[in-house]
Amino acid sequence: MDPQLSIKTARLIAFFPIFQQGFSVPIQKKQTILDFLCETNGLNPKVVYRQIQTLFLTGKAVDEMSGTLIKPGDTLALSAALPGLAGATMRSGGLLAGFRCAITHREGPAPSTLAKGLLTVKLFNQVIKALGPSFLKQGVLITVEQVRELLRGLAAEDWSDCSGLEINGQPVDPRDWSWPDWPQGRGVVRLQVLFE
Repeated sequence: MDPQLSIKTARLIAFFPIFQQGFSVPIQKKQTILDFLCETNGLNPKVVYRQIQTLFLTGKAVDEMSGTLIKPGDTLALSAALPGLAGATMRSGGLLAGFRCAITHREGPAPSTLAKGLLTVKLFNQVIKALGPSFLKQGVLITVEQVRELLRGLAAEDWSDCSGLEINGQPVDPRDWSWPDWPQGRGVVRLQVLFE
């Protein structure tokens, strides 16, 4: 079982690096990007389409969330509209999408079954505020090194807004840096953040 880190806080900004570097979430069944986002975050499809203007699946621009399947090992990057001509070209289903045909995701034959596995998710700009809290509330998988960087980077005001911290279900003082049971080396930690 992966170590569990649970934080109660009112500050989302401290977690921005995790969103941009990427975190993992388990996928349990064959589903489209739209289904994954709506089922995982409990969002209305209209909200998803309004918030997410640019998306990439494993480095390829996606034009239709409802017709693109995700699979274990994929990386899903989500963003609001990007500025300028490049942003207009990358916009999902935009008028200039034809200019990027060489890097547009093309759906291959659908697999009959899907092995369970992990999907890496990256969030950028306004999408962080729209979707980030939902992902963190359910729990995300990040590396031990990402946890260390997160904890090193938390400022005093971040800790003052932290009303609780648990490691593997045991309460810990958030300002205590000598956690004897904290895993060393490489590994994965399940991070759950509850926003008050």
